[in-house]
Amino acid sequence: MAAYAGQLNTDITAAEVNRKSPTSGGWSAATMTFVYSTAGQMRTALREAYRNATRVEAVMIGDFLSSLTDGQLQTLFGLTAGQVTTLRTSKLTPAATAAASIRATTGA
Repeated sequence: MAAYAGQLNTDITAAEVNRKSPTSGGWSAATMTFVYSTAGQMRTALREAYRNATRVEAVMIGDFLSSLTDGQLQTLFGLTAGQVTTLRTSKLTPAATAAASIRATTGA
């Protein structure tokens, strides 16, 4: 029974991370609250998702992250203010622009 309880906790955490993943469409800037997982677990999941993402998935992850405040990005990824500025300039703003172009082209 104890082993099952430990596995259940792991499964619930993984389910929340997967459900709130930007690639699942489950995240918005307004829903950055966690019940069963932590920001660290989400950070790990986001990095892994980005690493394994197709180009379009990477653009959509970047688009979602661009909707977060600087403070949220600092907390989520453990960045300084300067690092967030660099991240926005080099990755997130171009991703948001590309995502808008994709939506306009596909009518989404």
